[in-house]
Amino acid sequence: YAEAINEAYDNKVSREEALKYVNKVRERAGVRQYTLNTVSLDDPKYIHVDDNQLAVREVVRMERRVELCCEGSRWSDIRRWRIIESLPEMCGDVFQTRVWKKAMYWMPVYFEEINKNPNLVQAPFWN
Repeated sequence: YAEAINEAYDNKVSREEALKYVNKVRERAGVRQYTLNTVSLDDPKYIHVDDNQLAVREVVRMERRVELCCEGSRWSDIRRWRIIESLPEMCGDVFQTRVWKKAMYWMPVYFEEINKNPNLVQAPFWN
């Protein structure tokens, strides 16, 4: 819900609502909560987040990565967010060279299906 509300509306009320739901998870864990208000760096209760959609997006993504660790959602998330090119572990020389092409964000449509229905078009970059 936090991700959806932050992406749907780019305003302060939506960002506060998104952080409210992220903070419910953090409260259960007993860790500091996020706030759009200005706080000192060593505040024992709160962590400042810049009041913009991008900053809240990064917080939500980070919390999702931590909370859902080892549950198998990371691969779907990085494909859905289309951030694979920015991850060195996915496109760089970490311990092996990996190649990523934009077409890999989508699955290709089988030619048999396109032949059955001429209104279908191939997925992007799968020419």
